Amino acid sequence: MPLGILSELFDLDAAFVSLQKDPSADDRALLSRSEVIDLTDRLTDFTETSALMSCLDVVISVDTSLAHLAGALGRPVWTLLPYTPDYRWLLDREDSPWYPTALLFRQDERHDYGRVIERVRDRLNERIEAWRAGAATPGQSADLLNLGNTLKRQGRLDDAFRAFNRAVEIDIDSPAAWKALAQLLADMNRRDEAALSFRHVLKLDPDDADAAYQAGFLSLLSGRSQDALALLDRSCQLRADHAPTLQMRGSVLKMLGRLAEAEADMAQAHALAPEDAGICNSMGALLCERGRQEQALTWFDKALTRRSDLTLARYNKAQTLGRLRRFDKAFAIYAALSCLCCIFVWKMVPETKGRTLEQIQQTWSK
Repeated sequence: MPLGILSELFDLDAAFVSLQKDPSADDRALLSRSEVIDLTDRLTDFTETSALMSCLDVVISVDTSLAHLAGALGRPVWTLLPYTPDYRWLLDREDSPWYPTALLFRQDERHDYGRVIERVRDRLNERIEAWRAGAATPGQSADLLNLGNTLKRQGRLDDAFRAFNRAVEIDIDSPAAWKALAQLLADMNRRDEAALSFRHVLKLDPDDADAAYQAGFLSLLSGRSQDALALLDRSCQLRADHAPTLQMRGSVLKMLGRLAEAEADMAQAHALAPEDAGICNSMGALLCERGRQEQALTWFDKALTRRSDLTLARYNKAQTLGRLRRFDKAFAIYAALSCLCCIFVWKMVPETKGRTLEQIQQTWSK
């Protein structure tokens, strides 16, 4: 985009700073005649550019590395997109799942940035008026967090999202605002956005063990085991006596085949929370993986003693009994579970071959 198109914004009551490296001759001439601050000769790498971005209220850019850099840094970034954008920006939305602070301005017609700039100008003018009125203050950010939490308790998640998002805009370096937004995104099942937001909390507050734990959990749900392990390691370093973190890290280590380390984590988690049925069940599943079936049964029984309604522990116990060929006991447990489990046994256990599901169910009912 030629600088001349953006120059339509320059009469607004704001200071403009150029981030454009190596502009064209025409753009350089226009820069020299304008009041735009140009420090790009000092921007030797992205670290310097990041430092300058941290001083800006809004970054406005077409789809270049600067837009992605600003988004990754959690800075407010307004990205101007062509009619047919890169696939990462998706379609028919003003926000981005990758960058929670991004606002997207799309062309309505090919090669027409005129109307895009009109919308940017209107939005920027609104922002300037808010700044002039003193609307963006940390105190208001705290009020918005309180409002968002109230809306969240009422189940009005979309309204809560708007409140938290506005709190972040007002006080963009607030770990509390980012954390509230991240947790809400997780509750809304927007996992990738939530994980990015929790990671940003860690950038703002490297000692937030809970943010590391939450980001690790979301990474695990998304199948990124190595990322999850690194984040859970960090959480354990910050909070060594947190049983859920140790249990989750043990589960990740189990998935990665590091069974001895996983067992050590599970044992430590159990020592910290001996009445936690979920930890007992996880230890049982791990011991099954290590071929120690009899010990696993003991742990499943511990889990069910603590929580008789823990279906997963019952299911795991039945599977283990099946591996030990104690089919009568396994069948008794499966019979109390869903038909899905009945179908699983019907298909997997040799003694049931040739018998219908109805025949198996009639046998169990006796």
